[in-house]
Amino acid sequence: MRLRGMVRFIPKHGTCLAFTFFSLFFLLKAPLRGAGLPPEVLHLPPGEAAILVDKSAQRLFLFKATGEKAVTMEKAFVCATGKVNGDKRHAGDRRTPTGIYFCRRILLPPRLGKRYGTCAVPLNYPNLVDRRHGRDGDGIWIHGINESRPVKSTQGCVVLRNSDLVYLAGRIRLHISPVIVVERLEKDPGNLKNKTEKAALAFLKRWKAAWAHGDIAAYISCYDASFMSKGMDLNQWRVYKERLFRRYHRVMTIGLGEPVIVRGENYLVFAFRQHFQGGKFSADGVKRLYVKPSGKDFKIIGEAWLPADELKKAWHHYTRALSKIAAPSDGYRIVAALPEKARRPVRQDPSEAAKQLLLKWKAAWEARNIKRYMAFYSPRFKHTRMDLEGWKTYKVRTFRKNGTIHLKMKKIRINIRDKIASVRFTQIYRSKKVTDTGRKNLILCREAGTWKILRERWQRYR
Repeated sequence: MRLRGMVRFIPKHGTCLAFTFFSLFFLLKAPLRGAGLPPEVLHLPPGEAAILVDKSAQRLFLFKATGEKAVTMEKAFVCATGKVNGDKRHAGDRRTPTGIYFCRRILLPPRLGKRYGTCAVPLNYPNLVDRRHGRDGDGIWIHGINESRPVKSTQGCVVLRNSDLVYLAGRIRLHISPVIVVERLEKDPGNLKNKTEKAALAFLKRWKAAWAHGDIAAYISCYDASFMSKGMDLNQWRVYKERLFRRYHRVMTIGLGEPVIVRGENYLVFAFRQHFQGGKFSADGVKRLYVKPSGKDFKIIGEAWLPADELKKAWHHYTRALSKIAAPSDGYRIVAALPEKARRPVRQDPSEAAKQLLLKWKAAWEARNIKRYMAFYSPRFKHTRMDLEGWKTYKVRTFRKNGTIHLKMKKIRINIRDKIASVRFTQIYRSKKVTDTGRKNLILCREAGTWKILRERWQRYR
């Protein structure tokens, strides 16, 4: 059942405008490859907007769906992104993250510092996928300027001219309009986008039907083994849903609005309005499904739910804030930088590589993904009397026994000598059954050009 207009808490903004000469000039300088929707936007319902940021071209594109199949590029803006190329990994690396994000709120002066211009729209970085990959940091915004500045000049934010930002803010649907950040917009090879769109819509229909019919086997088949939500892994999620299905399945009604479906580098996001009715209980809001391709099908790796009451409050604040913004009259611009001289490739700092391994190892441990976790260990690994296989058996058992894991690492110290690294840090481990704080020592070795864990030692604080 498609519920158009069922949830009324998301207001409409404005109408499409023709391209200005300014926008058209930059489109000619950096043309978008292909016509209609780019391959990153698989499905966009009428009235919805999608924002794409092309880091290589330093352009932000605003797309708007004006009909069932009619999609136009309403505006194109020059933007500035992070000073350092590549995907964001950790706080302070001056990179703009690549991925799929949503706008959470709006910030205005005097709460907003003067250097951020007329306003700022924070994004939900790190998202579910970023956290799974050990990416940290925060404060990634789309914001304005208080002076002219060159492209590729930010600490990781996406920066626009003030007047461009005010225009964009008026088209954003909070928590609904996707912001897709890519290294480079690519041409859709053949009819791949249309095929993927049909497959994605069919998957969503199958997921909804399994849920509505209380078919737990069909429902769980839509989820990946690495799924995590509300602190539950897939097995816990199944038990939780079985209990709800038994309670509601004879009187359960699921209503989904037409979805926004967008694609990142290795995952997709489905965002849609959702209504659930089970007996006397009902819930309205916006659901996001984080999905990964699996052969010719898809699997859900995570979910996010935003209740209608929270969205109403957020939208009320957002629309009031928009009404207070006067049209900027400043002449500040984002200007193209002079061409850089060719540089020799810079080798990654070995300490930085070791730290990245540590963050990914932590993410795999928290996700209790034994395959990813064991990939960080050397075949020569030893721990007391255990070899690599013994360690794997031990970890499989503890993953099952302890349940959801939360891990913090503090006071990280890395010392490197030739092909051996010593890593020391304070480890705070929490699960449903165990809470421990102590000193963790790892010995890393270089194997096939990357770091692997050779030894591991743990000492609990008394």
